[in-house]
Amino acid sequence: MRQDGSDPLKEAQNLAYARLARREHSRLELYDYLKNKGVESSLARSLLDGFVEKGWINDERYAELLIRSEVRKGKGAHHIQRKLKAKGISLDLAEIKRLSGEEDIETEVTRAQEIVERRYSEVAQDVAARRRAYQALLRRGFSFEVARQAIERLGKR
Repeated sequence: MRQDGSDPLKEAQNLAYARLARREHSRLELYDYLKNKGVESSLARSLLDGFVEKGWINDERYAELLIRSEVRKGKGAHHIQRKLKAKGISLDLAEIKRLSGEEDIETEVTRAQEIVERRYSEVAQDVAARRRAYQALLRRGFSFEVARQAIERLGKR
């Protein structure tokens, strides 16, 4: 108990419950949040261990949700991998592609093409537009090969 009579475990639980009530979080996200709120490291770790055991925190479930969300936003596997790593989840590119439904390069190229068609309609006529579209795909986390194929296909139209 603290000197003010409050129970640090109850406070930590309440903070975590409130955070989880809003949306899914990774274990690392919740740990960092609790630490920033002044919860002791060992208390935060043990609390989160219990949450994992009960299934309230599940990094695999969180990863799947994040992958689907980022794919809907038009992001590629490399971008998604960096974002997951920042959340404390390490997945290889093959696993990310499997979870996103883009196991073959053809699906990825098609999605990249759709993004370029929507945002860079002048790609077929303009070399500078192709360059801008290519750079945009790389920034979104698509591989060099996927970006190259998507731009080539649109440039041939």
